[in-house]
Amino acid sequence: MTAIDLDEAMISQLKATDGEIDARVLNMLDIDKLNKKFDLIFCIGNSMVHLNDNEEILRFLENCKKSLKVGGYLLLQIVNYDRILVKNIKSLPVIENKEIGLTFERYYEYLPEKHKIDFKTILKVDGLNLENHVLL
Repeated sequence: MTAIDLDEAMISQLKATDGEIDARVLNMLDIDKLNKKFDLIFCIGNSMVHLNDNEEILRFLENCKKSLKVGGYLLLQIVNYDRILVKNIKSLPVIENKEIGLTFERYYEYLPEKHKIDFKTILKVDGLNLENHVLL
């Protein structure tokens, strides 16, 4: 099993949890640089929308194809942003775990001048409010 992520801390944590996984800091656009052939490439967590444009999406898909064994599979998961835009959805349901005092809020704001969505998250846990913005 091989795992890639741009976040060094995430990769370090994975390596500490399971040393048998080949975990590397690598851009998903460069999956072909692993020089491996996979039975399955698993791209979930809405990762693909972090790519900047159709050219990057095409490059990623082409590199995945090069990295799959014959008969291999590519599994993709993305949010339906057409639905979000058409229905003017501004947020997703709050995820809450009352046992540990955790809430996770997710908000969308379409920025037409950038043709991007500002995805704002707020994680509340242990008296902390951690807020993040990412353009998708």
